[in-house]
Amino acid sequence: NTRVQLLDPSQKNENQTLTSALSFKAWDGTGGFTSGQSGVNTTGAPTQADRTGRTLFSYTDSTSKIIRWFEYIDGSITWDSARLAAAGRTLGPLQGHLATFTSQAEVDAVKNKFGTKNAWIGASDAATEGAWKWVTGLEAGTSFWNGAAKGGTQATGAYVNWANNEPNDYGGNEDYGLLVGSGTNAGKWNDASGTTADGYLVEYRTEFNDPRSP
Repeated sequence: NTRVQLLDPSQKNENQTLTSALSFKAWDGTGGFTSGQSGVNTTGAPTQADRTGRTLFSYTDSTSKIIRWFEYIDGSITWDSARLAAAGRTLGPLQGHLATFTSQAEVDAVKNKFGTKNAWIGASDAATEGAWKWVTGLEAGTSFWNGAAKGGTQATGAYVNWANNEPNDYGGNEDYGLLVGSGTNAGKWNDASGTTADGYLVEYRTEFNDPRSP
């Protein structure tokens, strides 16, 4: 499985095009992967023009050098609508989805960056109460937590960042992940009913022939 990954703009010209003689699969933003044929070209990263005028934060994985771009979109919105809206956004060649988090470093890249606002992220236990999974992006279907705050357990190898006493399923209908924007819980997660939030957090990332792809 050969992977063509995003290049760090500090190491390559951000307008450079990579040419691969290999087939690839790329996340399509809606729950599946798009297959490509050999000899495809793909841009390495969004250009400065793509990024101008947008509230973007980036995180570069120290091992893979893959860049994850995050964008906060302001405005009251439900979780379902935010999921659809995120999947409809692009950053240059990159397709968006509600953000997922697999490390503290990724959270640190976005916390305290959009004022006092909270933001929807791509986590939910709507399918089975207490069985929290990432439901967007390359992590879609990945379990990270089972149960409530008291007595709940972290999935093996998973990263979790719940706020104190969360998730608590208050009212019996809190099934969607919310990123706390500021304060002592900045960057931590809360479970919410999905009816409204201040905004949502979009992630943009492309990986080719990812071993988790179908």
